[in-house]
Amino acid sequence: MNELQVNVTQKPGAVQWNFEELVNALQAQMQQYEAMVYTEDTVKDAKADVAALRKLRGEVESRRKEIRNKCLEPYGVIEEQAKILTGMIDKPIAKISEQVEEYTEKRKQEKKEEILTFMRDTFADLPDNVSAKLRFKVYDPKWENATATKKAYKDAITSAYQATKSDLAILEGVDPDYKEAAMQAYIKDLSLQDAMAKAQELQKQKEIVLENERRRKAEQERLEQEKAAREKVQVALVFQPKQEPVKEPEMPFGEPSVGAFEAEKEIAVRVMVPESRMEEFEQAMQDLFMRYEVI
Repeated sequence: MNELQVNVTQKPGAVQWNFEELVNALQAQMQQYEAMVYTEDTVKDAKADVAALRKLRGEVESRRKEIRNKCLEPYGVIEEQAKILTGMIDKPIAKISEQVEEYTEKRKQEKKEEILTFMRDTFADLPDNVSAKLRFKVYDPKWENATATKKAYKDAITSAYQATKSDLAILEGVDPDYKEAAMQAYIKDLSLQDAMAKAQELQKQKEIVLENERRRKAEQERLEQEKAAREKVQVALVFQPKQEPVKEPEMPFGEPSVGAFEAEKEIAVRVMVPESRMEEFEQAMQDLFMRYEVI
């Protein structure tokens, strides 16, 4: 493309006005106003003076804007013409930029597919859910830039793979009772620290459950022992000596003596006999000719 040069011929307009005259006139008048002291009786005059000064200021500003607009009239024409020229240039810029963008996007997609293929090959022996999470976590869009090298993304991907394999090897050693939960925690963000924390949390919970169960069984055994002690057979014995016929002594005068023998007494006692010794107790009662009742 031939180089174009923008050539401008400008003839500055000469603008003159009675600036010096106005400055000298204003200095004398403004000094008068600045020295004025108004009283309560002259407030009306003060308001009138302020109004007059504002009007004078407005006239100066009005003339300034009028002169500016006159000076800018040539620029307005140039501005409109410049817009036409830039519009002509913008059309090919847009068309070329669109092609560049398409090429850049195509190159990035090809580079992205190349990176993802390397990832799939490198992560092939990882579990599917771990592999998918690792691809999402490791991928860096900067690798798609034209200035990015293959070595940069391959080193990063390989390093991430080795770290993940090490994590999985450690998780394999976790107690089977907690391994599944630890893996679920790991997959969330591929954090070994989170996974091990989950396993430790579950282990503590299990220890608490086992300790509670041990205490429950101990208490149950204690209650059963107390119940067994209370359930020992209670036996009421009524001691009644075997009555043997008593031979009445012969009296010298052939008459029985009053009170030769006293009436037998019946005594009731309560004894505790373990159930395991019940037969032994029954035999002892028979040998002693004692009557008993189980209550």
